[in-house]
Amino acid sequence: MFHGCDRPVLMPFWFFFDPRNRSIEIYGNDAGTNVRARSRAPSHPTGSITRRSNKLSK
Repeated sequence: MFHGCDRPVLMPFWFFFDPRNRSIEIYGNDAGTNVRARSRAPSHPTGSITRRSNKLSK
């Protein structure tokens, strides 16, 4: 369904919006603080925040 040139661009986003913290990625910092408390976050919640900031910086 995807065009050849679109697929390489879209694929990283499927890994970026990981099901475990998809809500955090979409809603951003403010909502992320609330969402990570409700969602099944990694053992250390702060770790998910750091990972998200890293990926957004690139």
